[in-house]
Amino acid sequence: RRSGDDVVVLPAPGSKEEKVRFRFPRARKERGGRSIADFFRDDRDDVIGLLLVTMGSLVSQRIRELKDAGSYTDMLYLQGIAAEGTEALAEMLHARMRKELAIDGADAKAREAIFRMQYRGARYSFGYPACPELQEQRKILALLPAHELGVTATESAMLEPELSTAAVVCHHPQARYFSV
Repeated sequence: RRSGDDVVVLPAPGSKEEKVRFRFPRARKERGGRSIADFFRDDRDDVIGLLLVTMGSLVSQRIRELKDAGSYTDMLYLQGIAAEGTEALAEMLHARMRKELAIDGADAKAREAIFRMQYRGARYSFGYPACPELQEQRKILALLPAHELGVTATESAMLEPELSTAAVVCHHPQARYFSV
């Protein structure tokens, strides 16, 4: 449920208790004045999507080994493939969420159109322009079984293993990327 520029996650539908509160900044008026919180209902309970994906520690370890061995070309290829794999897995889970919410009818059919966000909703990761406060992603780790995936956060809230992504998923039809 939205509360001003925050989104409050409840432990159960209709609950008055607050489990977690995500704080989202609001863009200046000349940038549209939007906040991610605007994409959630404030008059009744709503749905929030959360996701966490990782390529795992073995891939990160292999990238370090290649670097230490001076195999920079192989290191860069593996790092690039793993980064794209992380993004593809996050996009696949976002598509599954849209399907489970029965809003996937708005999804474009062509792969190139999907890359241009021609579907309903948006996936926001902390540290990017619409939600720059990286510390907020710790709340996703607390809500999801991050320990089962071997994902933790550093003191500065960077995800480890490095090739991991956490995100808040909004299903609102007007949800798009923007900068605060």
